[in-house]
This record gives sequence, C-alpha cells and structure tokens, in this order.
Amino acid sequence: MSVVRDKIIVFLFMLIIPGIAFANYFPAPQSNFQPMNIYIIEITYNGVDLIAGDEVAVFDGATLAGSKVLPYVASSSNVVELIAYRENNGDAGFKEGNLMIFKAWDASAGIEHTFADSEVSYFDPATGDPIPPAAFQGLGSVMVALNGTVTLPTHDLTMQTTTGGTTSPAPGTYAYEAGSTVSIEALPDAGWQFDYWEGSVADPNAAQTTVNMDADKIVTAHFTCIEHTLSMIVDPAGTGTTTPTPGDTLVCEGENVTVTATPASGYEFVNWSGPVADPNSGTTTVLMDADKSVTANFQAVSPTTATLTMQVNQTGWGTTSPAVGQHDYPLNDVVTVTATPAAGYEFLSWDGGVLIPTARRRR
Repeated sequence: MSVVRDKIIVFLFMLIIPGIAFANYFPAPQSNFQPMNIYIIEITYNGVDLIAGDEVAVFDGATLAGSKVLPYVASSSNVVELIAYRENNGDAGFKEGNLMIFKAWDASAGIEHTFADSEVSYFDPATGDPIPPAAFQGLGSVMVALNGTVTLPTHDLTMQTTTGGTTSPAPGTYAYEAGSTVSIEALPDAGWQFDYWEGSVADPNAAQTTVNMDADKIVTAHFTCIEHTLSMIVDPAGTGTTTPTPGDTLVCEGENVTVTATPASGYEFVNWSGPVADPNSGTTTVLMDADKSVTANFQAVSPTTATLTMQVNQTGWGTTSPAVGQHDYPLNDVVTVTATPAAGYEFLSWDGGVLIPTARRRR
C-alpha cells in the first residue's frame, strides 16, 4: 500500500496484530470485529505536534471504536495506525456507514479535545489525494490529519525584584500556557550584581534561567552591590583616629563615603593623602568607584603661650613682680620682673633666664 501526500510517497507495511496495546486515558474498545485501519499522518494542538505518550481515539457518536497511545510524533513518513472495530454480538463498536469523531488527549497538559469536522482532513491511503469525510467501514482504511484549535489553561508567573536591578519579563504578573517553559533574566543596575533567584526556577544561581509553568509561580531576583575596599590610615600612628575607623571597610560601588579625621590630644589635623574631595578639610568624601586608600595626617600642636614661674629663695625675705607663682604670656613676649627685698634683707641676684641676673628690675 502506498500513501501519497505533498508529492511524498510513503510505503505502509501494516499488520493487524492480536494482543495490540490500547490507550490509558481512553479505554480499550469492546469489539475486535472487522477492524478498520485509520492511518494518522498528523495530529496537533494549535499547530504543535502531540508526542509519544499522548493519545488518540475514534468514536461513533458516544461509542468508542478504537484508541491508541502515540508511540512517536505522527507524520507522513512516520504514520501512526489507529484501529477501529465494528460492533458485533453486543460488543460495542462502530456502525457501518456512520461518520467518525476523533478525540485526543494531551497527557502533559491534561487536555482532551474533540476535533471539529473542519479540523479533520481525509486522504485516500492509496493515492494521498484529499477525499470527502469518510464513514466507518469494516475491513476498510482511510488516512487522516488532525489539526485542532485548543484553548489551553494558563498559569500566572509573577516576577519580583529586590533593590539593585530589574527582570525580563519586567516585574509584574503574566499568564502563560500550562506546561510551557518561560525564559527569564535578572538585569542588575550599574554598581550591582545578580545574586540568586528565589522561587521555582531551573537554576537559582544563573541570571538567565527558565520557569516550568506547571502551576502559578512567583520568582524574585535578588541583587547585591559590587563592593570595594576603603582603607583608612592614620599617620603617624596614634596621633589621631578616623571615621570610618582605621582599617579596611567594604563599601558599595558608587557610594560617596564621608570620612572624618579627629586628632588626639596635643595633635592637629594637617591634611589627607589619597583620593578625597577636599584634602585640607577634616571632614570630606571619597567616591567609591574602585578600591581606595586614604591617610589622615596629623602633627603635634605648636605652643602659642609660655609659662613664667616666679619664686624667691626664702619665703618672707622679699617679694617679686609679677608675684610668686605661674603666669602665662604669649609666646616670645618680653616680661619685666622686679625683686623687692623685705626689711633687713637685700636683693642678691636672679636665677633663671633673665637678661641681667644681678639687676633688681630686669626684662
């Protein structure tokens, strides 16, 4: 027997084999009388081939006449044979001359579909030429193509994201056909990087992955900032501190970090070494577009005053001006000092840094 369709000749070598395996979703026919061979060269839902494990059946009205589990994708070069049986002695089957009704079961999507007359094409199995809708005929044969338009159930995919990026599809909720596979991608903002997916995805650690829409799904893209190291240094050590504290601090890329230099007692801030906005300000900023190292430089505070300490060699023998004790004067000032002896005593000399040690009044 040869089948001709679209100029392709397919040679069919078919035998009716006792003990044939019937379908699972559709039950086995009751009769095995006067089988009719139905050669299926195409069976699709919405243009997509049904595959191995899906099922096809033929009915006479509500009566099942034959059923088959697809062993492979039907095509003109890989024909699937569906056998229908005529009713006999109370065993249900087709009635001679009645029209055929085809049904299919998409096992993965869980969808049964009854093919409308317009969705069934009939061909002469000998020539491959189109023919009018065929009727059941015991010991007969026909070739058919089944192309159904099916409303498939959908599931919702909700895309979410944390701070630092967006997704493709964009955040929101979308309806996809049940059983379909959706490609998704995490898209980090500048200065951020993809971390992981939360939810039912094929690979939670890949920015580009897929979601199997076998149910409603919610997936969230998590991002982390790209970090750089800010190294804070004090020079000389121990002369002050900084904010952030001396040492290494991890900072997100693009952040402007405020840095502050605080001198220890007896020291003063000099300047910053390194890439700061204002090297002469004790408080300034550092733009973290890469690893950065900055140093707060300090120096000892220069004195602005000097202390003059006045003393007499024996209490009660005389007085001084300024009086005995400590007195602060601007650095480098010249101070006049006077020694006045008590009654019965006389001035002898000055000890210390005076110009003329033997003068009672000297500067």
